[in-house]
Amino acid sequence: MNNMNLIKNKRANYTSVFTFIIMAFVITVFFGIMYYGFTQLNTVLTTVEFDIGDTNFTEIVSKTWGEVYDAYAQ
Repeated sequence: MNNMNLIKNKRANYTSVFTFIIMAFVITVFFGIMYYGFTQLNTVLTTVEFDIGDTNFTEIVSKTWGEVYDAYAQ
């Protein structure tokens, strides 16, 4: 008899499902924008050409930002 009360009083909770769907969409859009921004930043940084003393800016970018961008792509 106790099982019947559990089944009768059970109500569907759709708010948590909608919250999950909305949050999943927001997170996906956020990471998409981040990936797009990082790609644009990588393009800009790798196309800049000027020398800083004895080193080239492209070398500095490839040693620092290049490592970060490659790790992010993984």
